[in-house]
Amino acid sequence: MRALSKAETAARLGTSERTVERFIDSGRIRAHKVGGRWKVFENDLDAFLAQCANVPVASAGGHVAA
Repeated sequence: MRALSKAETAARLGTSERTVERFIDSGRIRAHKVGGRWKVFENDLDAFLAQCANVPVASAGGHVAA
């Protein structure tokens, strides 16, 4: 199991490191402090992505796509 930095996690999600920090702070992504730095284990990132796959997404018009 590989531990990812915030930068690596952000790259995999296609977002910024700040967004990853927000996800960690809110508890949406599980992270662990290793050597004074936050790390996200690949299986925790996979769990987050699986959870996101089950969330309906609103279209540009504000309607939820089913």
